[in-house]
Order: sequence, then structure tokens, then C-alpha cells
Amino acid sequence: MHFLQKFFSILALFIFIVVLGFFIVPVFNVFFIAGKNIFLGKITKSSLMYIGKIAIYTFCQAFFSTLLALIFGTISAFFVSQKIFFARSLLLSFSVVPLCMPPLLVALGYIAVFGMSGIINKMFMGIFSLSESPLTFLYSIWGIILCQGFYNFPLVMAHLVKKWETIPPCYEESAKLLGANNLRIFKTITFWQLLPAYISSAIQVFLYCFFSFTIVLLFGQAGKTSFEAVIFHSLRATSNPENAYILAISETFFAILILFVYTTLEKNSSSNWGSNFIEKNREKISKKELPFFIFFVLITFIFFMLPFLSVAIKGISISSLKSLFRLSTFKISLKNTIISASCTATLSVICGFFVAISAKMFFKDGKNIFFKTAPLFPQAISSMVIGTGILLSVKKGSVAHLILAQTALFWPFSYRQIYSALYAIPQNVLDSAKLLSKTKTDIVFRIILPYGFSSAIQAWGFSFAMSAGDTALPLVLSIPQFEPLSILVYRLSVSYRLPQACAAGMILGLLCMGVFALSSNANKINGSKTICF
Repeated sequence: MHFLQKFFSILALFIFIVVLGFFIVPVFNVFFIAGKNIFLGKITKSSLMYIGKIAIYTFCQAFFSTLLALIFGTISAFFVSQKIFFARSLLLSFSVVPLCMPPLLVALGYIAVFGMSGIINKMFMGIFSLSESPLTFLYSIWGIILCQGFYNFPLVMAHLVKKWETIPPCYEESAKLLGANNLRIFKTITFWQLLPAYISSAIQVFLYCFFSFTIVLLFGQAGKTSFEAVIFHSLRATSNPENAYILAISETFFAILILFVYTTLEKNSSSNWGSNFIEKNREKISKKELPFFIFFVLITFIFFMLPFLSVAIKGISISSLKSLFRLSTFKISLKNTIISASCTATLSVICGFFVAISAKMFFKDGKNIFFKTAPLFPQAISSMVIGTGILLSVKKGSVAHLILAQTALFWPFSYRQIYSALYAIPQNVLDSAKLLSKTKTDIVFRIILPYGFSSAIQAWGFSFAMSAGDTALPLVLSIPQFEPLSILVYRLSVSYRLPQACAAGMILGLLCMGVFALSSNANKINGSKTICF
């Protein structure tokens, strides 16, 4: 038994070292080549102006997308946390959509609804007898902002609702006694209580939009695009890949700067005025609020629900499914996705568990600098940067490169989920285990692993969904004779085969959502189990 425990511990350490190498080596390659080009004076004034132009565009689309997500996230959080209404649970359930639905499906839905041959344009052309599509905003920065903003607003809502429900009602009641109206209460009390949640969700959404690839690639205009899209084009569509390396370190520099600002703001706004342990009685929507609520529901339906519904409606038709199943690459793509995503999820959980156990066993409360900064690694380095660095070491990518690169980016998410469960282990349980166990590995396998098992299942489902929906790494690695389902959906959509793309996208979405839901339910079932002596 002790031999097996030591074997699996050493195996986990080996896997983590290999995965860490797949993060460090590609990043080092990119920085080394870019630094070499800078030292040799290959960066001209025009190159700097070009980088500045791309940076401004990337910041603008990410900023306004985040602003839109914050606005609708605040409105939805207000109604969910403070009011009682029909389909409240449905609105709250939207918070899992950005976690388990790939951005590619959102882009596909927007094409089906707002594209040149989309539902809205066809309706206007039929009503007003128009010969051309009247709505062309989708293929501009405004289409990118709308798509990303509405896709990410549930993340903001989830953060705000969790915090809003902990605000003690006595603050609001005291303010009302002093004559303050609801708007003044929000500006002077509620907003400052929600500030940590605002900062956390805003930076998360901003970085998602900053590193956005698929949406910008599909909707971006010529000459106006983001870092990720330009890096991809520099690698694949030009004979001068040196630009990609310079752009990669520029993007990474800006991302690190954003994370530095985030950690500073979070530290300064982390204070809390109190916690509410009494569930607040929610009120019905008043007559004054009803028109505003109806308008909010209408906008949410058009820009959030309708794109997903359109993908499902177009994809579920018999003709779309038949034409998809006739493709010889479909079954292979589905198999490739399941195998590669399962391997990535498994390795991510192993690495996350290994680091979480190390933090719990050797550094109380995880106060070591590595365990504080580890969850920020994937947020500062994009998939495109890792893929670019891998191609500097090998001529052609492989499935192993893809799996290890995705694991290098996704394991910190698993670590964060698993460590939150291990952090809750009572100290007296660990102290008793130390007295009764011969070795530390015995404590790990008998106490810590069972405690974190349910969180590991949920982390596995989350990592699977991220891997299955990833488009950037498979595209940049361009693995010979390997096409996952996400790339199949992308190729069908850019070749204007929308029915087949929607059918494949629907299957991809059901796969991601199904695995995520099963892992979450398994977490709830196992989450009630405890260990006692």
C-alpha cells in the first residue's frame, strides 16, 4: 500500500514538472526570440506604431465589452437578488453558460441571428421589401462588443448576486429611515459593498475579451483587429513570423500590467462592512419597475438567448443533421474532441490536486508566493502565446503538444476549485491523522483525497469543457490529420455552410454542457460526505 502511495505521488510530481515545462519553455522561446529581434534593432518606428494601434483596438473592444457586461450584470443581479419573479432560477442558471459553452457557439449564434443572411435581416428584408441586408453592424467592433458583452454578463451577475445577498439589510433600512431613495442607497452603500465583486468580475471579463480570438477572427474588419488575431495571421498568413513574437510579448506585457492593477485594487477594496446570515425577504417587482424589467428581459432574449436558440433550431433540423453525419470527418472530429479533452481534464486535475495538496500540507493557508500567483498564470499568458512558443521548438504540433499545452493553461483553474475544498478541512482532522498515520502520503490518500474528490470531479468537467471548446491552440498548432469538433465548426462557419456548422455546434455545446452538468451534480452528491474519526 505504501509503495503504491509513493508511486502515485512520484507520478503526479513527474506529470506536474512536464506540464510546467510546457508552460515555461514556450514562453521563454517567445521572449528570447522577441528580445533578440529587439536587440538587433529589427523593431522600427512603424512597427511600434502598428503595435500601438493594435493595443488601442484590443483595449477598446475589451473595455466596452466589459462595460456592457457590467451594466447588464448589475441589472440582472438586482432582480435576482432582490426580487421574486417568474423564471428567476432560469436567469440565475445563465451564470454557467460562459463556463461551459465555447465562444465559438456564441459567434455562430450571432451569425445565425444578425448575419447578412440571419433571422433579423431576413425579417427586415421581407417586411420592407429590401434587396440588401440592412444590418451590417455584426462585422465591426460593435458586433464584437455586443457578442462578448452579452456572452459574459452572467459571470458578472454571478459575482454580484453572491455578494449582494450577504449585505446586511440593516444598512438599507437605516438609510431609508434617514430619507434616502433607492438610487442614493445604491450609490452610497450598495455599490461600495459590491466593489470587490465588481473589480473581480470586471478584470475576469476584461481579460477574456482581451484574449478573445474566435469572435474577433470572425467579426473583425480588415486592418482592425486584436493581438490574438494578428498573431495568428502573422504565423499562418505572412512570411514574417517575427512580428508574431513581438506582438506576443506586447500582449503578455499588457496582460501582466492589467493583473498588477487588479491585485492592487482587490487588496485595497477587500474590506467588508459585515455579513448577512439571515435570508432577506425578496419583494415582488413593483409597477414602476415592471416596464424596465420587461425591456431588460426583451434585450436579454434578443442578444443572449436568441443566438443559442437559433443554433439549436438550425442544428436540430433533420436536413442539417443528415448533411453533418454524411461528412466523413464528423465522427473522427467528435472522437478526437472526447479523447483530447478527457486527457487534458485528467492531467489538469492531477496537477491541480498535486499543487493544492502541497499548499495544504507544507504551507498553511497557502500563503507561499507561488500558491498566491499560480491561479493568475493562465490569465496572463494566452493560448496563442503558448502555441507560438511551441512552434519555435517543433516544426509541426502534435496531439501530445496540444494536450500538454492546454493542461499548462487550465490546471490553475482546477487548483483553485480543489484548494477551496481542501482549505475547509478542519485542522483537528489533520492533527489526528498525523498522530494515527505512519507517513504523510498516508494522510494524503486517506484524508485529503476523499475531501477534495467531489471538487476534483467538478474541476474535471470544467477543464473538459474548456478544452473541447478551445479553437486557438488547435488552429495555431495545425496538427496534421487531427481536427477536433471546435475546428470543424469553425471551418464550416467560415465556408458559409451555416446549417452544418449549427448542427456541429449544437453537438459540441451539448457535449460541453452535459459533461459540465454531470460533474456539477456529482459534486453536489459527494459534497455532503465528510470524514470523521
